[in-house]
Amino acid sequence: MVGNPLPEQGKRAIMKAKREQEILHAAMKVFSRDGFSATDVEKIAALAKVGKGTVYRHFGNKQDLFLAVVEWGLNTLNERILEATKDIEDPIERISAAIYTYMEFFEQNRRFYRVLVQDQSGGFRERVEREFKEKYFAHLHLLEEVLEKGMQLGIFKRMDVSSAALALVGSSNALIYKWLIADEEYPLKGEVRVIMDTFFWGIVQNACKKG
Repeated sequence: MVGNPLPEQGKRAIMKAKREQEILHAAMKVFSRDGFSATDVEKIAALAKVGKGTVYRHFGNKQDLFLAVVEWGLNTLNERILEATKDIEDPIERISAAIYTYMEFFEQNRRFYRVLVQDQSGGFRERVEREFKEKYFAHLHLLEEVLEKGMQLGIFKRMDVSSAALALVGSSNALIYKWLIADEEYPLKGEVRVIMDTFFWGIVQNACKKG
């Protein structure tokens, strides 16, 4: 049996979502290459194969489009981390899966990381920072919860989970930046072992550890 065709309103919604995704991906490419200030919306429209007016109808202005790119990336990242960790109970394995997914996402979306670390000026910087904090700190809270659970189970020593989660993500970001500026290509996901070994087991040999 052939299903009922989508009503006209449903078709329009699907086409609108598809068009917005095309514009977002084009915007991410141009913003990552040219920077926010130097980006011409005309270039984004040309890459997305739409008119400049179409871009503005969907996103209002260049600032709103930039924020939409940031929101898309961080939402996608958080969704992937939640999906990758939802069935894992062991705290160490769950954190490892989260960090692996984090590194994998940026390996697949190199341009998005370049968008995130761009400098903006004036009041727009504050808008970007608000969006960043709201979305980015979602996976920090996930790490905090896992670290807290690990402490309750006696797996981890007592610590400030907020600082520990930030340190874990901070070390991941440092390795992403190293990967971005490297002269040779290498898999970013390979750095997960370095992060896990350093964060959980330390770099001091057991024989050298003081009581």
